[in-house]
Amino acid sequence: MHLRIITGYRPVSNSCSDGPLQVANQHETHLLSLNDDRPARLAFLDDLNTSIQDWLSLGDALVLLVDANTNVRLPEITRFAQQWGLVDVHHYKHPHLPPVSTCAKNHHNIPIDGI
Repeated sequence: MHLRIITGYRPVSNSCSDGPLQVANQHETHLLSLNDDRPARLAFLDDLNTSIQDWLSLGDALVLLVDANTNVRLPEITRFAQQWGLVDVHHYKHPHLPPVSTCAKNHHNIPIDGI
């Protein structure tokens, strides 16, 4: 078996900041240099989607750890994971537990990170 462990960081929406050092803006500047005008958050999911397809075609087993910077239990993220047979392992093993914050700055018990 070949196990591939993937870590990913989906940048915060650049509507939160317009500074040039903001990660999404840095990504979009790089993408524009490649004549790619996709927003950074969309590019992250698109590119990860392509990579997952490639890795699964090689027969790899996958573990994805992601800082999604959005609620990982919202349809946008759960549909993405489900299309590849990925499940939120914590929620799968403990569906009776309420969601908890995964960042000290998050005081709303919204999981923005997932495995």
